[in-house]
Amino acid sequence: MELMKQLNYLNAKFIMNRNVKFVYRILKPNEWNEFKKKNFFYGNSNDIDSGFIHLSTKQQVEDTVKIHFKDCKEVVVLKLDVSEINENLRWEKSRNDSFFPHLYNHICISNVKNFKIINV
Repeated sequence: MELMKQLNYLNAKFIMNRNVKFVYRILKPNEWNEFKKKNFFYGNSNDIDSGFIHLSTKQQVEDTVKIHFKDCKEVVVLKLDVSEINENLRWEKSRNDSFFPHLYNHICISNVKNFKIINV
């Protein structure tokens, strides 16, 4: 069973990394402000409890905001280049059996290629 899990992970990583150039991190404004001050983001309490930083593909951002940030007035969406974080990026099944990018490391401010503030 462990071998099958590992093969599924490697297959997902190969497929996703060939097709996805950018992934996205959604932050609350106060998290973004702290990130800018410290130049590093180690995750919020949910990430720390999970053991990785939750990311989304472009197609997953809208639902992620609706589900996990519905109580926020605005969020900050960070655009991250997969090639810069690939070594610690894993594609794992999550919501609706879809593969989501999970980062098993921190994010450096230099990894942020762009950001957008969105009203929720």
